[in-house]
Amino acid sequence: MNLPETLEGCHELIRELMAQVLSLSEDVKRLRAQLDQNSGNSSKPSSSDGFRKKIVLPKKKGKGKKSGGQVGHKGHTLEMVAEADEVVALIPDRCECGESLAGGEPQLAARRQVFDLPVQALYVREYQSYECRCPKCRSVIYQPFPKEVSSPVQYGSGVKALVALLNTKFHLSWQRTSELFLDLYGYSINDHTQEQALSQAYERLAPVEAEIKAQVAASAVVHADETGVRTAGKLHWVHTSSTADYTYVYGHEKRGREALGDASILPGYSGTLVHDCWAPYFSFEHIRHALCGAHLVRELQGLKENGSRWAARMQRLLFTLHQKIQTEPTWQLTPEDPFWRRYDLICKSANKEEPPPIKNLRGKPRQSKGRNLYNRLNKFKSAVLLFASQTDVPFTNNQAERDIRPLKVKQKNAGCFRTKIGLDRFCRIYSFLSTLRKRNRNALNELTDLFEGKNSFFPLLST
Repeated sequence: MNLPETLEGCHELIRELMAQVLSLSEDVKRLRAQLDQNSGNSSKPSSSDGFRKKIVLPKKKGKGKKSGGQVGHKGHTLEMVAEADEVVALIPDRCECGESLAGGEPQLAARRQVFDLPVQALYVREYQSYECRCPKCRSVIYQPFPKEVSSPVQYGSGVKALVALLNTKFHLSWQRTSELFLDLYGYSINDHTQEQALSQAYERLAPVEAEIKAQVAASAVVHADETGVRTAGKLHWVHTSSTADYTYVYGHEKRGREALGDASILPGYSGTLVHDCWAPYFSFEHIRHALCGAHLVRELQGLKENGSRWAARMQRLLFTLHQKIQTEPTWQLTPEDPFWRRYDLICKSANKEEPPPIKNLRGKPRQSKGRNLYNRLNKFKSAVLLFASQTDVPFTNNQAERDIRPLKVKQKNAGCFRTKIGLDRFCRIYSFLSTLRKRNRNALNELTDLFEGKNSFFPLLST
């Protein structure tokens, strides 16, 4: 590189180099911020943290407290049963002095019980159909088999229920389910049997799914979220609308407004919807919206770690409001409250602190992450603060995130869904099982009743 010969040329070169240094510094800052992102300061899932994930140390107990269960804590240890399945009598036959004890009457001194697994074996029920000859007309009458006994050899309702439970609730693949059956019962259940069980459960749960959907739509507050899954060689989306009592999950080829309008509860819903800042949710203007505080806190944390002062103040304000709601459950935030005005002041500081948008030759102006977050906080102020203004609205959207997380576990354990109908089956059965879990019902027993044709679910869902 040749240096300029004149002083003016040197000044021009310095200005060019300074501009290049500033541009590279911004690039370094932006890339370093990307490298520093984790589940605690961004929307990235915790599974992406890898070995950099922080170790969560157990909380220190209060001064003077011993380790283990504290006074007043309800324990969950084993308790003796009144009558054991098997009794092993331990009777001494000879004294330490050598005398025989055979003629005495032993008295029970103590008991101990061991809880163990029984010997695993499939229970085989044989149906024998007889024929009789009528003494009057001499016709031969043949007693048909029950409708559900359609083959010479087949699996019963209990096996089908266990297949559906292992595939959906415990996320096992067909191969692992077959291996488990072989280890437990000595029978390797094939893929066709498993596919038939899931298909039958899917068809019989159609009215139950409709009832769950109606119950969710009738709730005052509903949580919504979505996640991507690999299905039939391409990306599909699973959407959830859930409450503390009901879970409604469905799959769709689209993520946006089309998917939310086809099968969701949103077109006719009139309550409060808790969700993240994804724009299609706000297209339903007849719904009252509440934004997830946990998402906002993580984004603010990322900005705070990079020196943002307004982000630290906003994060502190949200934590203060959340703590106040916890200590004073009946307190409600109003526009006249100082917290409301403090929110506006922090937004004004954010507008001054964040760099202005940079115009591009094409497309929208490029904005910093901080300005993008400020725009959302400023535009959706009422949705951000609704948790403090409406007592039945929670601070986070954890309900929906917990209800949709098993889809990721299923994908990691069993791989992708090979067909769209496979995804639909999983979603419908999972909605049913998740709702049962929330209502403290035994999933295996309820699935067995389903395959046996016992429709006892509508009273269950309405109580």
